[in-house]
Amino acid sequence: MSDSDLPQGWSWVPLGELIQPIMTRDPMQEPNIEFTYFDISSIDNELGVVTNPKRVLGRNAPSRARRVVEAGDVLFSTVRPYLRGIAQVPITENGVASTGFCVLRPENIISAKYLYYLVRSDEFLDGLLPLQRGAS
Repeated sequence: MSDSDLPQGWSWVPLGELIQPIMTRDPMQEPNIEFTYFDISSIDNELGVVTNPKRVLGRNAPSRARRVVEAGDVLFSTVRPYLRGIAQVPITENGVASTGFCVLRPENIISAKYLYYLVRSDEFLDGLLPLQRGAS
């Protein structure tokens, strides 16, 4: 696709220019705080929605529970991305996601819903999958 295929005033930019950095957190450092934990099994990959997040105390959190997430963030599974483990985080409190996800939080110049649909699109995945190495 070229810039001429886009709406007037739009242009192609690298995804990294549209997303914010994501903080990490170690729930085990807060053993009595309850977290909402998103792992790969929390995603219904056919529907593209979160269906089963887990509530865990910090002391019981898996070692992979490190990525801070907020409502609207897009979770993109880097483990076998062809399975489309991609969903938006629903309203959540103390959300943390597995390190098996790339968490995409858009800058204000792009809609979170648009970002979600973009990374679930065949065009995006067809461009990404040839770059995959090993399990991620």
